[in-house]
Amino acid sequence: MPQISRRQILKILSGLVLLANPLFAEAANPITPTLKCTRAGQTIIWRNRKYTCVKSGKKLVWDKGIAVAKPKASPIQATKNPVATNSPQPTYTPTPEEFEVAKSTNVKLNQPIAVNNSSLNFPSRSYILVRRDSGIIAFNNRCTHEGAEVEISDGKLICFRHLSYFDPVSGSPTSGPALKNLAQLTVIERDGAVFVVDAP
Repeated sequence: MPQISRRQILKILSGLVLLANPLFAEAANPITPTLKCTRAGQTIIWRNRKYTCVKSGKKLVWDKGIAVAKPKASPIQATKNPVATNSPQPTYTPTPEEFEVAKSTNVKLNQPIAVNNSSLNFPSRSYILVRRDSGIIAFNNRCTHEGAEVEISDGKLICFRHLSYFDPVSGSPTSGPALKNLAQLTVIERDGAVFVVDAP
C-alpha cells in the first residue's frame, strides 16, 4: 500500500474544510427555487434573486439567477401621513344680523335669563334665553298683548302689566290677556358665545 505524504493529507483536509464552508457549498451547489419550472422564459423572484426558466437539453430548469435589489421606500410613501401641525383656527365672524348677547357658560340648563342687545338701542332689544337639551332658544321679551316687558320670576315668564304668563319652552301664552306666542329668534352658539339673529 503506498504511503500518503503529509502534503497530500494537508490537501485532503483543506478540501474538506472548503466543502464544509457554507459559502463554498452554495457556490458548488447553487440553491434554486423549489417551484417547478414549467415553460421557457418563465421568471420568478426567490430569495432576492431573479430566476429564468431555460431549456437544458430536453429538460426545463432554472438558470443560476441574478441578484435583485430590495425596493426602497419612495419619498411619496414617506410623506404619506405628514405630522399634523397646530395651525390656528379662524375665529368666527358674525354677519350683520347676528348679535352676541351672552357667554355660553352664563346660560344654564332650564334656567331662563334676560339679556340686552346693546347694538340695537332704537328701539331697545332684549331677549329671554333658555337652554334646553336640544340647545338654546331665544324669545323677544315684548309681550304680545301690548308690548310691555316680559320678566322672569321663579323660572316663569310673566308680563306684570296685565299678568300674561308664557311657557318658557314654547313661548306660548298660558294665561292672561295675551293670545299670541312670544316671537322666537334664531340662536347660534359658537366659540363659547351665544348669538341672536335679529334684524337691525
